[in-house]
Amino acid sequence: MSEQFTECDTFTFYLCALTADEYIRRKYAEAQMLFTADQAEPIDRVLLEAGRRGGLHLGSADAYARLFRPRTALRQKLIVLLAILENAPATHRYLNSAASGGVVVGLFRIARLLAGTMMVFALGLLRFGPRHLLAGRVAPVHVQATDPS
Repeated sequence: MSEQFTECDTFTFYLCALTADEYIRRKYAEAQMLFTADQAEPIDRVLLEAGRRGGLHLGSADAYARLFRPRTALRQKLIVLLAILENAPATHRYLNSAASGGVVVGLFRIARLLAGTMMVFALGLLRFGPRHLLAGRVAPVHVQATDPS
């Protein structure tokens, strides 16, 4: 259970820079029943393990998974947690309120977000792309011979 709480805390901080409370942790633990323990591909396990480390590891794994593995467990867990956070008493106001500032401030925020997203995606591509490609090439292809008669 403590591993789930740690994962919840890490993902919560990544999504909204706030701390998960008991309500959020409990709902996240309940939601774990939605996820299968067996990941379809080795890259899915790599992405989830990197995500659990938080920080740039999580950001780069999320950015990579968003484009190349959108249905992986990491993305599913982040999406479910975001839904919990949007409705949790402690975090809903933060996530559902608009940012303040004028046009210039808004354009600066967009530019900063875009630059940060591109850098994190590039890091994810460099870190996970080769593993993903190699894992696809290493997997054996089983071909059954058919009887032509």
